[in-house]
Amino acid sequence: MNILDNKVVILCGGRGTRIKKFRKKVPKPLIKIKNKTILQRIIKIYANQGFKNFLILTGYKNTSFNNFFVKGNLNIKFINTGIDTGTAERLYKIRRFIKNEDFFLTYGDTIGDFKLANVIKIKNKKFLISLTSFPFYLDKGIITCNKKKYLSGFFEKNYKFNFNSGYYFIKKEFFKILKKKDVSLENDVLPRLVKKNLVIISQELKNWLPIDTKDDYYLARRFIKY
Repeated sequence: MNILDNKVVILCGGRGTRIKKFRKKVPKPLIKIKNKTILQRIIKIYANQGFKNFLILTGYKNTSFNNFFVKGNLNIKFINTGIDTGTAERLYKIRRFIKNEDFFLTYGDTIGDFKLANVIKIKNKKFLISLTSFPFYLDKGIITCNKKKYLSGFFEKNYKFNFNSGYYFIKKEFFKILKKKDVSLENDVLPRLVKKNLVIISQELKNWLPIDTKDDYYLARRFIKY
């Protein structure tokens, strides 16, 4: 199967509580930045690399997506997975639409320079999920301590953290380990797979705009040129 035939799943069902008061009328993925919605921009990231099959998992204000449109010969299917549904729960609900296939996954509020070529480079390695990261450097020294308050770590300035920047490639065996009781992909499933060395970084993004708050929205407007 050509990797470009794999489905791209986009999580768009959350309430977006941190930005909700700022943009009340539509769910967060449908907020416009300049002349395009966040969701249109995310789909274009994939479509410009040749992807055509998209599953949009809605929930909060799901009827707002009824008039959604993206130019191009794309197959876009909307699936209402409920309002207060966790990320793992949404994936469990749509497993019959994925069937026995690898798939791509991202969030409906994350714009970044994801590149398929980086997934292809690692595709044959042993893992179940690959994800992208984004580097963050602290400009102050930090310490960590145990429960008894003894220091367990000391790190000087320019210590590097890696954020999960939210562009996943998930192999078909994923649904064999996904449990009905799993609520969160991030809190329930990924830690389980990390312990088994089944999660790998495919790419360190150079540009990443997670749009969680009003400040993020204005930052995106400043950086996005079209």
